[in-house]
Amino acid sequence: MTKARRPLSPHLQVYRWQITMILSTFHRGTGVMLSLGLLILVYWLLAIAGGFDRYEQARAFLESDWFKLPLVGWTFCFFFHLCNGIR
Repeated sequence: MTKARRPLSPHLQVYRWQITMILSTFHRGTGVMLSLGLLILVYWLLAIAGGFDRYEQARAFLESDWFKLPLVGWTFCFFFHLCNGIR
């Protein structure tokens, strides 16, 4: 009987990408992004606890034009993670 010359443990290069692998990878990535987005929520809550001046400063920062793109990305991550988790 001849031994097959295949690797003992297959590497990622051996596997063909499937839709479930891609969705699983994105699910994990969006989970990480949601965790990082929670830092913004903590910043906002600390600003509320810090008084009116700090709250106004945080509100101005969070409503600025350059912050809207990360907010849209975080919202996409939230809905993708939610829908993929339901699936």
